[in-house]
Amino acid sequence: MPGRTKVTKMIDELYEDMLKLKDMLKQSSSVSLTTEAAKMPTGDSYVATGSVQEIGSLIMELGIKYTLDDRLDAIATDNGANFVAAMEDLLENGICEEHVRCACHTLQLSIKNHIDPPKPKNASASTNATSGLTPSSTTADNQTATSEGNVCCSRGSF
Repeated sequence: MPGRTKVTKMIDELYEDMLKLKDMLKQSSSVSLTTEAAKMPTGDSYVATGSVQEIGSLIMELGIKYTLDDRLDAIATDNGANFVAAMEDLLENGICEEHVRCACHTLQLSIKNHIDPPKPKNASASTNATSGLTPSSTTADNQTATSEGNVCCSRGSF
């Protein structure tokens, strides 16, 4: 375990890195963000369980902290309903210009849905379930994510 001196040095280095990042962001003409809704080792989500307001507030706080102002062009997220709704709010309020749904996440949901289709809740849904599709299939999400050629391809690349 590192001692106090080492930890202090590490914190100072991280702070210097943050200042460099802020300076780089100030000089850029546009910025794109990606979100990561990974899970902790315990299985709990870091942000994915956040409310629409919490997610929107977090993104706005980042914009203020890093002085992104009106340069936030696009934000990539997974397809969680909370992220989608938060992005709709941010788009409506002019915080960013475009929401990009992660193609990798959409593909993963499509594969999971095909391998283990959800059980139909009523008789009308059973026809769709036999083909591996449900009324809420991710096919529409995939078309949305790729319709303009902007997709998140692994770890935030556009």
